[in-house]
Amino acid sequence: MAVGKILLTIILVKSVWSTSLRDNVPLWGNSYTVEGVLQLPYAELKEPFTAYYDATTNQSRIDYYGDLVVTMQLQAKNTSIKIAYMTTELVLNKKSCFLVNGSSPIQSVLPDLTDFKKVGQDSIGSTMTDKWVRVMTHGKKKNTYTMWVDSETSAPVRYEMMGYDTLLGSHYDKYYLDYSNFQNKTLNASVFDYTSFGLTCSGFPGPGVSERRVLINPMVEYLNG
Repeated sequence: MAVGKILLTIILVKSVWSTSLRDNVPLWGNSYTVEGVLQLPYAELKEPFTAYYDATTNQSRIDYYGDLVVTMQLQAKNTSIKIAYMTTELVLNKKSCFLVNGSSPIQSVLPDLTDFKKVGQDSIGSTMTDKWVRVMTHGKKKNTYTMWVDSETSAPVRYEMMGYDTLLGSHYDKYYLDYSNFQNKTLNASVFDYTSFGLTCSGFPGPGVSERRVLINPMVEYLNG
């Protein structure tokens, strides 16, 4: 009987502990805005962005370099939009709108931390953060994903990937996103109104469906879904 009580106690404690860990995983909410910089150190590339994410209406938008390039994933309309400058034999740096119909899942710039493990704390600049890590191994290749979250506010601070590139898996890579001005808030529908740019949208030129998906939504390379 005593052994049975001990086992029951262990099961209950384990259940509470697991629930506690799950409840402590940072959640970004169904609707948010956040600014950031995507950095690829090996390529010496820095891309500032502003992201708008609304899971309640199945819409997302990411602006790069201010509004030099704008991408939208409008799942409710089964449409993806990209607004960017285009140069051809006929026009030079003309602001254009490209539209792709078909499956267009909304794009987050923040990772889902469900399968991450909290491993401690770090100082990022002047901010004390909680450090969350996920390690994925495919054969001899290991990818390590790390997320730093503000210990007081639970706001995102930095996300880093070290490992092999997600497209070809052929070479070692590293990139990270630094975040700022994170806000949970309801977004105005006008944020996703691409007609407000006053442009006529046409089909996206170029290669096949998978390539177009990356070209019209470059963030999908770094954060899937």
